Amino acid sequence: MITILRCGHDSHHSRPVEMEHRHGLDHYLLLLIKTEGYVEQKGQVLTAFPESAVLFQKNTPIRYGCRLDHYNDDWIHFSLSADEKILIETGIPFGAPFLPRDFQSLVQCVRLLVKETRRTSPASLTVQDALMRAILWKLSEGPRAEPETKHSLYPAFFRLRQEILNAPARDWDMDPMARSLNLSTSRFQHLYKEFFGLPPRRDLIRARLENSCFYLMETDMDIASVAAFCGYENTLHYMRQFKKYMGLTPSQYRAQTAEEKLHRKSLPHCGSKS
Repeated sequence: MITILRCGHDSHHSRPVEMEHRHGLDHYLLLLIKTEGYVEQKGQVLTAFPESAVLFQKNTPIRYGCRLDHYNDDWIHFSLSADEKILIETGIPFGAPFLPRDFQSLVQCVRLLVKETRRTSPASLTVQDALMRAILWKLSEGPRAEPETKHSLYPAFFRLRQEILNAPARDWDMDPMARSLNLSTSRFQHLYKEFFGLPPRRDLIRARLENSCFYLMETDMDIASVAAFCGYENTLHYMRQFKKYMGLTPSQYRAQTAEEKLHRKSLPHCGSKS
């Protein structure tokens, strides 16, 4: 049996952040890292590229974080029954970040898992167990190739991407970005996807929507204001795009996250990340 101790999705940090458990935890910790970060393993600092996963073994030192002004992740603290062998069966490595083949489906599973921890149904623990098994088996499919960081253009692309993530509301146009790197637009788009695992326009959409999620959760701004603040000139277009990618309307997302906050306050053991 897999027991979910606490979990969360879309944890945003607007400043550099570091999490550390010098003596480890008495359970396992899984992170789905959505933005650039780092993980320390045996004294070595490893880069966690956007859309990385890392599974920490229990009772081992944990240190991870982000040195940039934007960090976002999903996280799951879980334990296994004494006779559970799924981590051996799946063969997921401990302590080192890797790039799962289907990161977005993992994120959706975590969203469902977080919602399931709020339920009091007798079947809820069984559903949580099933969702966590699905996540672990998805992770076992193996990593996709890491970005070619030795490519001469990678540092320039990396800096450009950080600018996009830090200010997604700006008017980012593919042609000027390509010209700034002395590349054709098609070559720029090809290299961007090779380095970061998804096309630049989709990355921009995701960054804008994740940014809007933060303001829906943390402010009382109306939907039109959130849309404009996050780079959308047309509120209806924003609402349609949000529903397409997030599965909820902005209003539904705001109501759901508000309810989750109240639930976490009433159940402290389900609301603490670290």
